Amino acid sequence: MKKVWICIILFASLFNLLDANLTLYAISRGAEEANPVMRFALKHGFFLEAKILISVIFFLMFIRINSLPIRIAVLINLIAYFTITVYHILYLRIL
Repeated sequence: MKKVWICIILFASLFNLLDANLTLYAISRGAEEANPVMRFALKHGFFLEAKILISVIFFLMFIRINSLPIRIAVLINLIAYFTITVYHILYLRIL
């Protein structure tokens, strides 16, 4: 069962990194970052580092704690970044 959760975390991380790259692409085309925390990170030059840190934190929390609330947070993270990635693709008309 733990392998399934590791795969879920990896997919959430993949969608997080896709979101980062698609966000940077959208910004290069005139869009603005909607998340004020990420907008701050972008403005101060540590946007990608912040995005990677999010994935690392979720992974470490799962490895160390592995409780029901952490699993729920990981699932919410996966759903959120999947949804954001789909939004980017639709907004940018990439496909």
